[in-house]
Amino acid sequence: MGTSGADDSEELAGIQPELPAPPSTLAEAYSVPTRPRVPVTAAPPTPAASKPEAPVITPQLTTQEAEAAQQQTNLSLSNAEHNMLTAQGRSLNPGQLDLASKIQSFIAEARDAAHNNDWTRARDAAKKAEVLSQQLAASIR
Repeated sequence: MGTSGADDSEELAGIQPELPAPPSTLAEAYSVPTRPRVPVTAAPPTPAASKPEAPVITPQLTTQEAEAAQQQTNLSLSNAEHNMLTAQGRSLNPGQLDLASKIQSFIAEARDAAHNNDWTRARDAAKKAEVLSQQLAASIR
């Protein structure tokens, strides 16, 4: 250090005091807490085939009720299929094609339900197929 005051001021001019930055009120007002880091563990994929099917609830029919439903199902399916024959080989408009598709779906549903001895559902689906097939046959004639 020198003897003159001018030399000291030159040495001190290059030195800046280290002061902490003043707190920002803006940063405090909008700060969002950080989320804790949780390790992600990948669960092994479960195949869809291992998932049990939902149970189907069917009404309990007496033997006589089941036989009657079976007869009604068979009659409605027979009528629906007979009415569908009227559309065979004909050029159908888009509405008739849609109706024929619905009839086929109801026939398939009735057959599936009958296969599972769900005669209530089979009878209802067969009846819907029959009614729609009558509408289709009437629109063709």
